[in-house]
Formats: sequence, C-alpha cells, structure tokens
Amino acid sequence: MVEGLHREVRKVRKLQKGPLPARVLDVGNKPTDPVKLLVTNQQQDTYACLSHCWGNPKKGQPEPIALTIRNETSFKNGIALDNLPKNYQDAIRFCRLLEIRYLWIDALCIIQDSIEDWACESLKMGSYYGSCTICLAATRSPDRDGGFQPIKARMEYQVSGTDGPGNCILITEKPPQIPHFWVAKQFPYDKYYPLLI
Repeated sequence: MVEGLHREVRKVRKLQKGPLPARVLDVGNKPTDPVKLLVTNQQQDTYACLSHCWGNPKKGQPEPIALTIRNETSFKNGIALDNLPKNYQDAIRFCRLLEIRYLWIDALCIIQDSIEDWACESLKMGSYYGSCTICLAATRSPDRDGGFQPIKARMEYQVSGTDGPGNCILITEKPPQIPHFWVAKQFPYDKYYPLLI
C-alpha cells in the first residue's frame, strides 16, 4: 500500500527539490534515527508538511510540546519520538516510509514564544504548504493526539489533480461500492475519505 503511494508521489510530483522552510524536522531514514530540528539556510530538498488540528489541552494535562526560545538548542540535538503527540509521530513514520527526510510542522518549526519569528514565518505558511512534496492531513483527528486513521493494507486509492507549482494532488481512498438499490433510491454518495488521516 505505502509502496504504491510512494510510486504515485514520485510519479506525480517527480520529487523536485526546492527551498526548504526556514526550519524543518530532519526525521532521518530509519526508525531508530533521532528527530532533530534543522535550520536550513535556504537548503534545497524535498519535504512534507503536516496539516492538523492543534486542539485544546485537556484539563490536568501538560501543554503539548512546541518550539520555544528556551528549547530550540535541545530540539537541534534531538527530540524523543515518544515525547511527541500522536499526529506528529505518525507524520514522522509516514515520511520515513515515503523516504522524505524533512518534515515541517508549525508547532515544532516556528518559535512559538517569539513575536518576531511568528511575524516572519506566519507569512510564509501558505508558501510552505504550497511548495511541499506532500501534505499529510490529519483530518479526522480532533487534536494533536488523535493520530492518523489506520491505513488498510489493501486499501484502494485514487489520485486526482494535476502536477505543477501550486497545484494540488489529492490521494484519497476510493469510496466503497454502493449497492444498486441505494442508487435507485437516489442515495447520494459523494464523500471522499482522505487517505492520510
């Protein structure tokens, strides 16, 4: 399943290298590789973005991990995967499976307590999402800890959209077959199920 997606991503997007965001997570290639914050200095490469709902911290729970002025150096040295919310862990694992080394997550790549960094980086978010090789969308997760929807080993998917700068390639699960009697009753079925959720 993931191998097929990897072929589709490579075929449709041709994995063209472009400028990375100011900071990305270097997720490495292997499950044992450390996750490190990288200041890119306009380095050129492919990368993924995570689109997700932050949600509100549950009462009595600690604030979710985020990049701050105080922890930036420690993030550059490495972030323990187990300390990250489930959405982030799943995005990192998926990037490794797709052989995409760099991942941009707003909470971990924009300094959250820096007015200057937020002012600069928030203006670039649209460009970051628009220029990434693939955007992983945790659309069914109500918060950072919901994780991606389990992917079925034999799930059929479809690719729609066109290649090119600023164009969206949508990879979605094919809708299930509808019994013919539902169609006769004009039962509408037009929902797409985002694959990376």
